[in-house]
Amino acid sequence: LLRRAARMKALLSEITPGNVECARMLGDIESVGLFTESMCEKVRAALKVLEYKYTCDERCVGDTALLREARGANPAVRFVIMEPFILPVGQWAEDWESKIAKMRLYQAAAARVAADFGAMFVPLQARFLALARAYGAPYWIWDGVHPTEAGHGVIAFEWMERTKDILGLSSIDR
Repeated sequence: LLRRAARMKALLSEITPGNVECARMLGDIESVGLFTESMCEKVRAALKVLEYKYTCDERCVGDTALLREARGANPAVRFVIMEPFILPVGQWAEDWESKIAKMRLYQAAAARVAADFGAMFVPLQARFLALARAYGAPYWIWDGVHPTEAGHGVIAFEWMERTKDILGLSSIDR
């Protein structure tokens, strides 16, 4: 994480709308606390341009091509596809029904890709919605899409729970 943060410092001068590498690191840099709020705002502006950059079909084609390439390189490879998810926090709370409807298209596409490739599919939306009802959405996802430390723990648990047989584990402690 600190190496990524150091790389982020170097990239700050290069931030322009659409600079994907900078935008991907926003959650990391904010959680480490190495940057000022104005630096984070600059990265958020770059991230905003990336929202809905790809249609669901374009994303599916890209994901499928990547999985085909991996399978071509190693026919024995096993895939685990994680369901994309959102919660009504920040800008994602505005017009929530529209946003969750669009996300459901991406979720269905991810499930189809998993089925097409014989991959394990890890559903996450329902779990996060239930947790948000019980403990509040911001505890799990700070901006509607990027998990907090607790949210990452949920994802890790769900992934391990689905893959425990492959990993040779009998059970996963919560």
